[in-house]
Amino acid sequence: MPSRSLDGGSRSRHHPRVSSTTDIYAGRRPEDVPAYSLAEAAMLAGIATSTLRSWVIGRPFPTQSGQRWSAPVIRPPKSDRRFLSFTNLVEVHVLAAMRRKHALSLDAIRKAVRYAHQTLHVERPLATEKFKTDGVDLFVEHLGALINASKEGQLGMKAVLQGSLERVEYDDRGRAVRLFPVLRRTEAARSIVIDPLVAFGRPVIAGTAVPAADIRARFDAGDSVLALAADFEVAPEQIEDALRATKQAA
Repeated sequence: MPSRSLDGGSRSRHHPRVSSTTDIYAGRRPEDVPAYSLAEAAMLAGIATSTLRSWVIGRPFPTQSGQRWSAPVIRPPKSDRRFLSFTNLVEVHVLAAMRRKHALSLDAIRKAVRYAHQTLHVERPLATEKFKTDGVDLFVEHLGALINASKEGQLGMKAVLQGSLERVEYDDRGRAVRLFPVLRRTEAARSIVIDPLVAFGRPVIAGTAVPAADIRARFDAGDSVLALAADFEVAPEQIEDALRATKQAA
């Protein structure tokens, strides 16, 4: 299945082969390279860093035999567990959407992710097109059983999942390669895009190659939203979303 270009056009997504002397990704796919700190990933997903940390490294819980540590939901790259990959960022995006709408326990989410993995037989079900097309119903049904959700509750979870997955684009192998993060309460806006092949995976204004970090730097230096919108020939709302996607300089 072809992916979509930044300006909305269709294009195939292939990763060119490069020699070992020029391969900046060390033989890995760009989507799998550790690139996002927990704080940055949490900001882009609209959740607390502490919540994301419990998803990535687990959290302690008491038992009769003493304190134990729960298994993580998100598995970061083995090469550097301090950072998340783009694929991880998509997983966080999907789970954060459920977190915003439903009070789901970490244990229920973990079991449902494991179930989706075992049922779909894919390494990372939440970041693959197969999950979007074949796995949502299975995932919601299993998650609903784990938390005793009503049918209405399950339908709500399905709508949330489908809405979050619509903001992900996939390559011809069915892997997530582009994400439009939710940066406003009205989730329809797609003004910022994250693509591991553009600006090294940093957020950019959709339809352009302008990094959100450049917008932030100029705004912090005193440029107004309206002035930046005029300079880059984009809507003021896109400038505001670029600011939401970046941290203010200390």
